[in-house]
Amino acid sequence: MLRLSLVGTVHEIKQRQLGRSAQLARTLRLFERKVIAFISPSSLQVSSFSQVVSAKVEQAKDAAGSIRVPGINRDRCFTLLVIDDADTDWSKYFRGRRVHGDFDVRVEQAEFRELTVSANSETGVTASIVMSKGGSKVVRSFRPDFLLVRQNLRDAAEDHRNLLLGLQYAHIPSVNSLESIYNFQVRRWMFWPIGEEIFLKKVILSFLLLG
Repeated sequence: MLRLSLVGTVHEIKQRQLGRSAQLARTLRLFERKVIAFISPSSLQVSSFSQVVSAKVEQAKDAAGSIRVPGINRDRCFTLLVIDDADTDWSKYFRGRRVHGDFDVRVEQAEFRELTVSANSETGVTASIVMSKGGSKVVRSFRPDFLLVRQNLRDAAEDHRNLLLGLQYAHIPSVNSLESIYNFQVRRWMFWPIGEEIFLKKVILSFLLLG
């Protein structure tokens, strides 16, 4: 009798464990359904939002591609020579711009080492850009109307003051002025006005004290 009761007790415990496992499985399935029901609308919203953004980006690309900037009228334009390296594309800042009403701005950009300058009293100044394309040298010549210098005039290996003197000979307007760019290459020239002012103040002060 004791053995039968023990067997019955063990069987009852197993049945209870199976019932609890089945209940736990049902609870997990119900929780999973609720989680999916909660997450799915958000996922659909994110997906639809990304699709809308992608569509807007494609529309913007198509609109940008349809914009056509009119070409430069070579007969009615001013040529801006920008001396700078290729890291900055200055032409995009002047694309489509006009000065004096209907004059286009033509931008020519080069480094000092790519430039040659010739100047005389009859024809003025002519700048040439020497480039290498396909293993051969290509020279493009033009007459600059304005100058923008964004590169150092000299370094440890190169000195381009001769180019600056040629441009200065033709009185080409520039930012900064060609005179200031040249003078800043010589330190004593740069500080000479300061020294002269101090000297004059000392002379005036000595006269006042003697008087």
